[in-house]
Amino acid sequence: MIILSGDSNIKVLNMDTGDVSYVLTDLQSNIYSIDYDYRNMYIYFPRFDQNDVLRFRYPSEDVSNLETVTVADKPTGLAIDPVSNHLYWTEQSKGNLYRSNLDWSLKTLILQDDIIFALTIDFRGSKWLYYSTLGTNKTISRSRLDGTEQHTFVDVKVEKVTGISIDYDSGRLYWMENVEGV
Repeated sequence: MIILSGDSNIKVLNMDTGDVSYVLTDLQSNIYSIDYDYRNMYIYFPRFDQNDVLRFRYPSEDVSNLETVTVADKPTGLAIDPVSNHLYWTEQSKGNLYRSNLDWSLKTLILQDDIIFALTIDFRGSKWLYYSTLGTNKTISRSRLDGTEQHTFVDVKVEKVTGISIDYDSGRLYWMENVEGV
């Protein structure tokens, strides 16, 4: 199964059959990212237009039982660190990157940068946060999980990086570029 987010919905794609089923619809916002907490079985997602981050149990018989994790100013990127039980999210309009515990306690501003969009975590090896910036300097930057050692990882020139992921088996970082569609 692959869990996907889209314009105001969350759906599941069965890789064996190709069947798509909608888990949630009419979320009243663009959903730019999504992550799954395998240990506690929750899907987390930010609602850009509603200024909040929500979660719900999955699988569950009642997926409409949404819980507000936090309020945020135009949240876009979201990632879970399952080793430390932390949730990270970005606020696009302010360039903030936050962390909290999965139980919503200890909300902490980790760093500020240009307009931050996508986010992923290398929680296995070197313990880096990777995030994209869409402002004056379009980059993929990285920092330690506590926001220290912040620097540009890749200058993507004019591209808007809207998704980042890590392939832990190969040790590679992948990203999606919005302008060129690659």
